[in-house]
Amino acid sequence: MVELLERQIELQEEHNELLRENSQLLGDVLNSLETISNRPPAVVNVGSGGTHVDTKIDAPHTSVKNIINEGKKDRGPAPHPDSKLLLKAMEGTPDGYMPEVSFFWPTGKANPGWVRVSIKHQSEESLKARVACGCLCGQPIVLKEHNGEQFYSCEALTKKGSCPYRPAAYLDKLTFLLNLPPAA
Repeated sequence: MVELLERQIELQEEHNELLRENSQLLGDVLNSLETISNRPPAVVNVGSGGTHVDTKIDAPHTSVKNIINEGKKDRGPAPHPDSKLLLKAMEGTPDGYMPEVSFFWPTGKANPGWVRVSIKHQSEESLKARVACGCLCGQPIVLKEHNGEQFYSCEALTKKGSCPYRPAAYLDKLTFLLNLPPAA
């Protein structure tokens, strides 16, 4: 049984390494496409006597970034989140301390219209106190490891469930992140 578990862990590590390599290759391909797309198009003509004549064309071109983001509309600045939930998200901070708070559009999974909130804590103790308060969905926040990185997240997410708030706490960055609905 132990040998099977060790083999499963070994296979999972190999799988993670392949995913990292795949992500790196995808990034390299996208960078190459971006470089190519920013070059002006050229038409190669063969002139009389078999000599090449490069003809530059001043035609507009589309950036690879534009193609990737084509389906996403420009949503403008992220709205302020619901104030009551934001106060609950700041639980654990010492009285009288106002943490740095910023809002932005989520890049990953999120309910439509929800905003990603970043709360910068003053100390590791303050962030640990927030983690101890648990997720806004009522589940505890637990340590999670993904691709060699450790952070805290909702227990519902770590057990292949779902949580609309999708919290993440990074002790090294003193940051607590979560999704919140916009203010009404």
